[in-house]
Amino acid sequence: MADARKSSIVQVESRNDNVLRVLDTNVRKMSVFNPELAGQNDAARRAADREHDMTVKESLRLWPKAIVFSLIFSTAVIMEGYDTALLGSFYGFKP
Repeated sequence: MADARKSSIVQVESRNDNVLRVLDTNVRKMSVFNPELAGQNDAARRAADREHDMTVKESLRLWPKAIVFSLIFSTAVIMEGYDTALLGSFYGFKP
């Protein structure tokens, strides 16, 4: 059985598959507030489909800055963990 949750604008239906679904009547209400909702929804769906069909080479060309940032940030997190283990082992050495 689906339980319903209230958002600040519309009621959202939640199922056991962790996907939130907006009821059709609420989509109509949202389109009154935002007349370009259908076009935005279609554009978002096309963009998501294009990203899912993208190869690794295409994604490397499309998001190089995001990939470099992710690699640097991941390396910093790894080195922080390595640093704490390394400094602890230095205390065991005689000067």
